[in-house]
Amino acid sequence: MTKDILLLGDDRLYQPSSPVTGADRELLSRWREDLRDTLLDYRRRHGAGRAIAAPQTGLFKRLIYMNSPMEELFINPSLEFPDEERFRLYDDCMSFPGLKVLVERHKRVVLRWQDMDFQPRELLV
Repeated sequence: MTKDILLLGDDRLYQPSSPVTGADRELLSRWREDLRDTLLDYRRRHGAGRAIAAPQTGLFKRLIYMNSPMEELFINPSLEFPDEERFRLYDDCMSFPGLKVLVERHKRVVLRWQDMDFQPRELLV
């Protein structure tokens, strides 16, 4: 089901998110479907969108759904930065559509998360 995306200025965007636990297992498929539907709806309307974090839809759980080029639900993701090399780019966000902002990002990151079976995964980007 498509959810509304919280927009810049909404205080709820600053609310901490809770870890996903085994007690949430039965909700994961529905949450994934809602995030996918919301992302694909945004992409149809705005021509952009690679990933969406659950808190952007008012679900304050540590979840990110990505569909670009692979499709993945990142459960309890964490980032590690193996070095300090950075780059700058103009980036956008679904919470402030149509606005691009110059940001600085780490050039390399290690992404760790759990998959839908709560198995640990890791990716060097």
